[in-house]
Amino acid sequence: MASSTLEAVSTGGNLDQLKDILNSSPKASQAELNDALSSVIDGGQPEGVGLLLSHGARITMSAFLCATRSADPAIFQEFLDHGWEINSTEFGDPALRWAHLIHCITLLTFRQARGGQRDVREVVPRARC
Repeated sequence: MASSTLEAVSTGGNLDQLKDILNSSPKASQAELNDALSSVIDGGQPEGVGLLLSHGARITMSAFLCATRSADPAIFQEFLDHGWEINSTEFGDPALRWAHLIHCITLLTFRQARGGQRDVREVVPRARC
C-alpha cells in the first residue's frame, strides 16, 4: 500500500475512503497504520481513531501526545474501548497529568500573547490538579 494514500485519506477526513483502504489488499504496514492514527487524531476524528485501532494501529507516543493536545474525550474513549488503560504510564506520566501540563502551557502562551506573566515557573506551580 502506498503510504501517501493512507496518510492523505486519514488527514482528509473521509471515513468511507479510509474504510476502503483498510479493507483492501495489500494491507497497510504497522508504521503506516500508526502514522495514520496520529493524523486522524490531529484531525479530530474519533470514528477514524476507532477504525484504525480496530485494524491494528497502535497507540504510540506520537498518537498519545496528539490525543492529549486535542483534549477530546471521544478520542480517549476510543482508546479505552480498544483496551488502553487510562492510568497507563507507558509514555511517562498518565494522560491526565499530560493534559494538565498542556493546559498550563496553553495558559502561559495565552498570557504571554497579552503581555501577562512570562515565567513558566511562576505559573505552573500555582496550577492545581
